[in-house]
Amino acid sequence: MFTKLMQQLKINFEKLLQSILKPYPSHKALREYVNVCHKIAITYLKLKVKKNQLNLSFFDLPIEDLAIDLIAPLFKIDDNGYLCDVKRFYENHNYSLNLDSDEYLILTRQLIFGTVKQNLFRLYGEYDHELSKIVRNIKLELNKHPFLCSKVINGQIYLTFRNGNGSNHLSDFPLEIFESELIHRLKNNFNIPQIVGMIYTILKENSKNKAAISLTSAAITVRNCVANEDFTYCTSETTPFTNDEKGLFLSETLNKIKEEQGSKYIAGNKLTVLEVEQMFAAAGDIIRNMYINDEIEGYTNFDTMRRHIPDLTLAAYTDKFRTKFEYVSKLAREDFLSRLKNEL
Repeated sequence: MFTKLMQQLKINFEKLLQSILKPYPSHKALREYVNVCHKIAITYLKLKVKKNQLNLSFFDLPIEDLAIDLIAPLFKIDDNGYLCDVKRFYENHNYSLNLDSDEYLILTRQLIFGTVKQNLFRLYGEYDHELSKIVRNIKLELNKHPFLCSKVINGQIYLTFRNGNGSNHLSDFPLEIFESELIHRLKNNFNIPQIVGMIYTILKENSKNKAAISLTSAAITVRNCVANEDFTYCTSETTPFTNDEKGLFLSETLNKIKEEQGSKYIAGNKLTVLEVEQMFAAAGDIIRNMYINDEIEGYTNFDTMRRHIPDLTLAAYTDKFRTKFEYVSKLAREDFLSRLKNEL
């Protein structure tokens, strides 16, 4: 299918890929690459519509416009002129190997399919607030489940078995079977712990230990099943979010800021990997005390850092950490409060 696509577009994909992975790719190369990705995304969306897995009327957009909205985040360029997300994906899949154009196209299909799934879920969440609640509570319940856990593979979260071998090569559980099995099990009275238990049972009874279902697919299936039911969430009666939920938001915030900003400190040899971990743990302490534990402590930022670096001196803190620590704490606090606001 993709070889035919390249013939239609009159493109040597291997050379095109070499061009767009260089810093500051030409407008021509970027336009051709986006065009290829757009056509792959449209093909994937049409397939989902054909399988009744996507209702286009939900978005009120032509399929061509929806496709470009879903893949657009891929094409951001970093300060060094690289398509950072695209470059990272191919490098993580051994781009340096001597693959042919068809093999590169298979990788590209994986990239676009994964990106479409992830951003389709994001759009669903923007249109349907209940979906975000389902995802949040599934994540919380996974922390307590003895056999089921989540794993991030190629930027997507999958639900799979804790006793797996840790491999990233998990088998996608057939969505049609999953939907059929879950609908069969759901009753009028159910809640997130019961549903997570059902997901575990479905995977266990129908597959081996390498099977997995994406969190996005599972959440959308649950949402479709319970759309007209009185759904029971794990939320408090006195506050919009439990402390566990706030803790989940904080964890997501710290991971995001650490990836965006902490990686720069490491790459620039400003801090070591361990020092970044220690600094973000301290930033988490500050936010946790202010917004989760409701404790206003009389500790200074230096005191908080010393909890994680016991031999840290004031001079070393002032010289090496203070500016960075105050900055990442500010970014983390803003992101955390934004997540709370957007989920209300």
